[in-house]
Amino acid sequence: MMKHMKVMPLAAVISAVMSAQSVAGELDPAHVDLGGGVKMTPKLELKQTRNDNIYLTSDNEVYSGITTAKPSVSVWAEKGNSKYNVDFSLNGISYNNAHNNDSLDWELAAGVKQEFNSRNRLDLNLSAGTYTEYRTFAEQEEIPEYDGAKADVTYGFGAKSAKLNFDIYGRYNSKDYNEDAESKDATSSSVGGIVYFGVAPKTKALLELRKSTMEYDNVEGSDFDLDTTLVGVTWESTAKTTGFVKVGIQDQDRDAGDSSDSEAWEVGVTWEPQTYSVFQLSTDRGYELETRSGEFSEYAKVGLSWLHAWTVKWETNLSIGYTDEDLNDEFGVLQVSRETSDASAVVSFLSSRWSKISAGVKSADRTAEEGARAVNSTDEYKRTEIFVGVELSM
Repeated sequence: MMKHMKVMPLAAVISAVMSAQSVAGELDPAHVDLGGGVKMTPKLELKQTRNDNIYLTSDNEVYSGITTAKPSVSVWAEKGNSKYNVDFSLNGISYNNAHNNDSLDWELAAGVKQEFNSRNRLDLNLSAGTYTEYRTFAEQEEIPEYDGAKADVTYGFGAKSAKLNFDIYGRYNSKDYNEDAESKDATSSSVGGIVYFGVAPKTKALLELRKSTMEYDNVEGSDFDLDTTLVGVTWESTAKTTGFVKVGIQDQDRDAGDSSDSEAWEVGVTWEPQTYSVFQLSTDRGYELETRSGEFSEYAKVGLSWLHAWTVKWETNLSIGYTDEDLNDEFGVLQVSRETSDASAVVSFLSSRWSKISAGVKSADRTAEEGARAVNSTDEYKRTEIFVGVELSM
C-alpha cells in the first residue's frame, strides 16, 4: 500500500485512447436522412443486472436486481474529413428490491471534429446533464444526483505527417450535487500543450506541459493546483502495436498545505497480433477529486483487456484492473489508503445488423488501511454484477 505515494480499472486520460473497438460485427443502423446531408440515428439499450451490493459497503450488503433502459438519438453530418454531431440520451434505472434508488438521468452532448486544412484542426466536445451515482449507504437521505457539465477542446497546428506539429487543449468538469446527498460540489479544469517531433516513420517524440486546478466549491481553501511536465513517444502500426508512453513529474501546490513533487506517467498500448484479436494495456498516475468523501485521490492505476472475435458474430472481452490510491484532505494529510481490484468477462452476439446481445459478469474488491481517519464501511467492499443486455437500432 502506498503511503504519501512518492512514486494507479482504466484512467480517464487513457480511456478515450484505449477504449475497446469491436473486432467482430458492429451495429449497422439504418440512418434517417433529414436532408441537407444531416442524418439521425436512434438507439436503445436495455440491460438487466443482478447486483449483490448496491450500496458498496463492507457489511449489511443489500442485493437488488436492476433494470436499465437507455434510449438515445444522434443527429450528425459529415463534410470531407469533418464531422458534427448532437446527441441526446435518457438513462432510466429501476431497482427491483429498492425502488427508493430509482433514477432518470439525461444528457445532451455536442461534438465538432473540424479539419480546416492539412495544418489546422479542431476537436470540440461538450456535454451537460443530470447524473446519478450509487448510494454509499442505505441510510443516505437522498441518492447522490448532480448536475454535471464537461468541455474538452483541442486545436492542432501543423500537418500530422510533418516533422514538427503541436496541440493545445483545455478541459473543464463540474459537479453540483443535490443538497442532501452528502457529496461535495466540485470543479476541475486544465490547460496544456503537446509538441510532437518526428523521429522515425509513424513515430514521434513529445513534450507535454499541463496546468490543472481542482477544488471543492463549498470547502474554503481546498484549491489544489497541479503542474505536470511529461516527455515521451507515440507511435502507430509498429510491429502491430499502436500507443504512447509519457513519463515526468507533477508539482502540486495546495492553498491550505505544503507544495510537493511526485512522479507522473501515462501509458496506453494496443497490440493487435491478428485483425480479430486486440490486447490493450493502460496505466497512469495522477490526482482526482473523490466527491463522495470530499477528499483528494492520489492514485496509480493499471488495466489490461483482451478483445477477441471468434466469428463475425461472436466476440468476447476480458479485462482486469488495479487501483492503488491515497485519500488526502485539503492540507495533504493522508486520510486512508485503498486498493481496488476488478475484473470483467463479457460475451457479445451480433444477432442482426440492428441488434446486439451481450451477457457477462463484473466483480470488484476494495480493501483499506487507516490513515488519519478510521476505515469505514464504505472504504471496503466486495461486489459482483451479472448482467444480460441488448443494443437495438433501426
